[in-house]
Amino acid sequence: MTFLPWQNAFEINVPAFDAEHRHLVSLVNALHEAQTKGNGQNECAELLKKIIEHAKLHFAHEEQLMLESAYPRLEGHRAQHAGLISSVANTCSWVDTGAIDTNHSAVSAALLNFLKKWLLDHIVTHDMDMGAFLQDRVKDGLINLNEY
Repeated sequence: MTFLPWQNAFEINVPAFDAEHRHLVSLVNALHEAQTKGNGQNECAELLKKIIEHAKLHFAHEEQLMLESAYPRLEGHRAQHAGLISSVANTCSWVDTGAIDTNHSAVSAALLNFLKKWLLDHIVTHDMDMGAFLQDRVKDGLINLNEY
């Protein structure tokens, strides 16, 4: 059973961002699978690094389009992004040093539930709002989402 199944309800109607969100979800699912199989600290640390890397690229992509389209809640959205990167980077360093044992089921569950909750809350609240704003900009002829 998939830890975090993708649902159409997560789509914000910005195709590039929806694809990037699906990839983030797939990385969280890969982390869940690795932890469930007991694949060890190294694999989990590498997956956390991939999550950070992809999230940074995705967040930069979102923030650039928000800036270009004069999204009024850019700064709050940017702060949300920075908070996640900081939290996951700290966790990743703790995993690398052995301070967190990803083979411990309570630690694994807490980490995965944090990622799942943050990602879903962010997409269905903040990104949905941004997506609606961008769709209005498209309708007004101010931006073309096919360029992103």
